[in-house]
Amino acid sequence: MKIDFADLVVCADGEHARAFGLAGRAGIVVETRKSDARVLYLDPDRSVWLPRPSLRLASRDERERTPLALAADLIRELSAHALEASASASASASSEAYLRLVIAHGSITLDLLQAIRGRLKERIRGWALRPAGLHRMESVIEIARSRE
Repeated sequence: MKIDFADLVVCADGEHARAFGLAGRAGIVVETRKSDARVLYLDPDRSVWLPRPSLRLASRDERERTPLALAADLIRELSAHALEASASASASASSEAYLRLVIAHGSITLDLLQAIRGRLKERIRGWALRPAGLHRMESVIEIARSRE
């Protein structure tokens, strides 16, 4: 099975899932090597290098339950090459928890930016574009964590 950057994966039940407390949790692949992949998890908020044989692609149901699915979709839409993500807990009962994504990508068109913002307007708390040198950009996006 091929596992790539931005795939949503689950660590199969076994020694790695038990050792890191990851059984049944979906994560997003943020870096790959020949025999392993670095997978970012929100709960707990950390990334872990895991051997590829211990990973499987997340099912449709698992994808629908994680806010990382939106990050995976944005990575593909923006043709991104790197992702950093961090989660915030809500400070009070009235404030909403959010996910902060820093997505490194190439240049994008205004039409694409407006299309994504229009589609996600209910979830986006903020979106800043910043230069990253040599025709590269970073999108810093804060989204409401409505799934989980």
